[in-house]
Amino acid sequence: MKSVLESAGRSVEQQRKDHFRRKAVVRNVHKVFECKQDGKDRKEMKERVKAEDWGSEIGKYGGLWLTEVQVDRRSSTMGCQDERKIAVESQLKFRKFVLSRRMCMGV
Repeated sequence: MKSVLESAGRSVEQQRKDHFRRKAVVRNVHKVFECKQDGKDRKEMKERVKAEDWGSEIGKYGGLWLTEVQVDRRSSTMGCQDERKIAVESQLKFRKFVLSRRMCMGV
């Protein structure tokens, strides 16, 4: 019995070292995971801000144009050719980056 207690006492030091080493490994894994998650969160936030910007941009031109008639009607009310070009480009960007992204995500 005495020899079992002596060997257990001798191995305590090694067990402590192993415990703290494993604990450090777990902490590092958590830090890596948090960094990856922060990067994803930042990317999603950036995309959300861009989508809001494009939404407000098409809002300047009467919202999303759904039909050919709406395109003709709303573009004819604009003064110069440059303004029409900007309006059409904003409609296309909104469709490409906002609506197509929502379809891919299943929203």
